[in-house]
Amino acid sequence: VYWNGLGQWGIRLFSGTQDQYHESLTMLPKRHSVPAEDAESSPSPSSWHPGLPPRPEEFPNRAEFALNLQEAEYLQDRIMVRNPGTLLAFLVDRSDPKTTVEFPWHHPQFGSLPTHVQEQLRHARNFSEAIHGATLLYNLMLAEKLQSEKLEAYRDSLSEWANMLHDRGDELAEWDLEALWITADKEEQRVPEHSKRFIRRWIQLVLEKDDTARIVKDEQARALISNRERALKGSRARLHNRRALEMWSGKSGADRLDFRWRVVRRMIRDIRTPLQESSTHA
Repeated sequence: VYWNGLGQWGIRLFSGTQDQYHESLTMLPKRHSVPAEDAESSPSPSSWHPGLPPRPEEFPNRAEFALNLQEAEYLQDRIMVRNPGTLLAFLVDRSDPKTTVEFPWHHPQFGSLPTHVQEQLRHARNFSEAIHGATLLYNLMLAEKLQSEKLEAYRDSLSEWANMLHDRGDELAEWDLEALWITADKEEQRVPEHSKRFIRRWIQLVLEKDDTARIVKDEQARALISNRERALKGSRARLHNRRALEMWSGKSGADRLDFRWRVVRRMIRDIRTPLQESSTHA
């Protein structure tokens, strides 16, 4: 993950894998084979961005994750240059590091985001909220089979989910799923056809209910989820394999999708904090 991220931000210029990079180091000429007076001037292609901040003097005897100003400015620049027009680029440029909203579509600067980013977040919110019911129902079905103590908790969660969807019913009814697939394709995140079929059918079942909470007992919804698990896991499907069912931890993907927002929020805080402190002191 880190190796790919370093490449995405243009910090790593070496195009191969991490193992290939380590192997390439063994091919470098020994330092003592280059005359001292020629060492700095000898041409050699770099595997790393030339603006990379210097190694801290106390490293590796002392290390910490907190960024100094130079490091924060460098990362901010790399993100904005390599990922312009993205939510991340916008937030590392102008957000308050103390912002702690639970989901990116709740960010107080939503209205200032580029139009295409706002549209991406609307799709993300609709998908996260609509599909959450499917994951909760799946866990409820597992709890029912095991007569788990978590039964009531999942029933309550599904009730809360149904209330949330009721409040946003008009927007979900007008949601253009085909536009979602186009948006995903633009970001090179192609959605498989079998996933599209499942998502379309689930949302259809949800929206056709006068009372969304009734989805809990809907046999078509339950069959849809059961068939989906079997298609994905085969003989390891928990709803069809007692041994696999007994290995269930009591929670399987039951949290709402936040698209790794918690990780992004931490990255933004790490980068923006020294930048904001410097601006305040100035």
